[in-house]
Amino acid sequence: MHRLQIVSLVLGLVCTSSAHTFMSTFFVNGVSQGDTGTCVRMPWQKTLSGETTDVTKPVKDITSQEMVCGWMGNQGVKFVCPIEAAQTITFEYRHGDPRKNTNDALDRSHKGPCSVYMKKVTSAVKDNGAGDGWFKIFDEGYNSQTGKWCTEKLDDNMGHMSVKIPGDIQEGYYLVRSELLALHITGSPEFYIGCAQVYVTGGGSASPSGVSIPGYVNANDPALKYNIFAPSLPLPYPIPGPAVYASGNSKTSKLRSRQSGFSEGKIPSDCLLVSGNWCFREIAAYTDQISCSAAKTACYTALQECAQFGYGETSAGKNCDLLQPHCQAIMQSCDNGAKGPPNPGTVLTPAPRKIDVTTGEVTSGGIVSPGGSPGGNGGGVGGGSSAASSAGSSPSATPSIALTASGKKPLNINQFYGGQGQSGAQNPFVRTETVTQWTTTHVTVHVQATAFV
Repeated sequence: MHRLQIVSLVLGLVCTSSAHTFMSTFFVNGVSQGDTGTCVRMPWQKTLSGETTDVTKPVKDITSQEMVCGWMGNQGVKFVCPIEAAQTITFEYRHGDPRKNTNDALDRSHKGPCSVYMKKVTSAVKDNGAGDGWFKIFDEGYNSQTGKWCTEKLDDNMGHMSVKIPGDIQEGYYLVRSELLALHITGSPEFYIGCAQVYVTGGGSASPSGVSIPGYVNANDPALKYNIFAPSLPLPYPIPGPAVYASGNSKTSKLRSRQSGFSEGKIPSDCLLVSGNWCFREIAAYTDQISCSAAKTACYTALQECAQFGYGETSAGKNCDLLQPHCQAIMQSCDNGAKGPPNPGTVLTPAPRKIDVTTGEVTSGGIVSPGGSPGGNGGGVGGGSSAASSAGSSPSATPSIALTASGKKPLNINQFYGGQGQSGAQNPFVRTETVTQWTTTHVTVHVQATAFV
């Protein structure tokens, strides 16, 4: 009798500092482009190679490559999101596990300005973004009428910052860079930076001049040495970087839907499940036990791949649990006619979250704001929350990620997550039905195995 083990993992990310933050999700016209991390150059941490990096920590060295797209942001991701010129984009900031759908963005003490830049590139996937060409499309500092900094406004708007893409820029690939500057430690500024990969259509012929990043700010910049605790603030605050590009707002309607040069980074139309920048395509059809067994193996391999790939990004394996029932149905079909896969082509990716871009309130998916009343702050900083399945619709809900472990080649959890058993031993996972906990610097992994006959 053939036995197949399924290992369910509940991954709980432990935030190393409640004060830090990172850009986790990208929205276009109030619609999430993927929960979380789709088209976003902001991996959570790399554990498969043994390297662990907390990307919520600030960038302090203004001459470093991290000033471009944040920690590990020089590495492109697989997908690029299409947007139209003059559309509104929103960046979502979180300082904890992005899968939990909380509205916790950053510590309130981290006060300072916000900016958004763009750079036209040949490849949004391969270009590391460093160097000339960055032009600013938005900034906001201190509002003397409200007595609030841009970061406070972002926090009020559930961690969201919304800006409009210039209407006259050329069609093509761009990196869009969001920047928060925290000035709570006078003389030691902290930058929180994230980049999204996009393809812009529907614009004009403008090619704005830009600045070099790194290099656009220096240590003697008054904006970086500013004392936010001074009894009388010297106003207006001198926002760092160049002036905001003045868009002509011209659009060429003929280009709006062409996307003539958009090829690299498109999310495949046959993706049934997207987790971050990972895609699941349907398993090939089968009609006998041999091909059914191969399909079963292929599905669980994809499930394992989803958990591995997603964990290296902000998605942290989100949505991978939604593939598990599909794999189980394939396994059951092998004992019931061996024809399938069952319900082929069924889309597993949850409907995207939608937000009111002026308030940051969630209108559908994730945590829907009580009342959902529009209005409130606006003026550039607005928001959203996390697109979620029924398993992720509650702040406390945590998805399960299923992995396979065959009897011939046991799955060693340590090779994926760098974990150790509580006894300190390296524990390969073989046919056990007990619950064990692995703890690493940033990750708590709860493991449960169930043997299926």
